[in-house]
Amino acid sequence: MRTKFVGLLLATMTAMTLAGCSQVQEPWDNTDYFKQERVRSVEQQKALQERAIHGETDREMGIQQLNRT
Repeated sequence: MRTKFVGLLLATMTAMTLAGCSQVQEPWDNTDYFKQERVRSVEQQKALQERAIHGETDREMGIQQLNRT
């Protein structure tokens, strides 16, 4: 009896989980904001490349800016 109950419970939970994973029919982003390509300026791109090369993090940059003032 207990085995049947556990099996029924597992089957119910599996069905509920799979039902929750169904495809959404209408987009939640009606403005197409996320479809737009982001563009960086040449200066921004160079700054990001320099940070990547030298391993600077946002925290380190903030400390450096505080030290300059």
